[in-house]
This record gives sequence, C-alpha cells and structure tokens, in this order.
Amino acid sequence: MLERRTILETERLVLRELDQSNFAALCRILQDDETMRAYEGAFDVLGVDEVFSIIRDTNTASQNVACRNGMAPRCSFVKHYRGVDMPHSAYSITREEWDRLCP
Repeated sequence: MLERRTILETERLVLRELDQSNFAALCRILQDDETMRAYEGAFDVLGVDEVFSIIRDTNTASQNVACRNGMAPRCSFVKHYRGVDMPHSAYSITREEWDRLCP
C-alpha cells in the first residue's frame, strides 16, 4: 500500500494527499446536489451581487487563484488571532464583472 503524505496535522484533524482509494468517496461528494449547490453558479444560485475571498497576505497561491477567477484586490485589513496580527486582503468580483467575463 502506498504511503499517504500528511500535509497538516492538528489535535483533531489529519489532512493528507488524496490517492486512488479516495475516488469513490470524492465522486459521491461531487454528485451530491446540496454539496455542489453553488458550484458553477457563485451568483445565480446564491442570488448575491458580489463574491469575496478573504486571503492571508502571505498566501500567494490563493491570491493567484482569486485573480485567475477574475477577482481583484479590494482592501487590506488585519485580523487579530490568538494575540497575533495577521494581514489579509479581500478579493472580490461583482455579478456585472463576472457576466462580462463569462457571458
């Protein structure tokens, strides 16, 4: 059996890489209507005018994903978590911007 690489471990959670043994469970998740209710429809299904992504300033991978999704940085702020200041940015895209990108 292949060893699964642990990505993150806390007292209550182990996050590990997916492997082939996860395929059936992942298929069930992706076919579940409630789980996927807003997928490919962040505006039509939810009925909102703007979608936000709050991203840590050091998380360039997520910043790049937000930009590829058409989001733009709107503002920066600091979250205080357990006595630590953590700078974040708010990225967003409006319904109008999305409609121009994906007519």
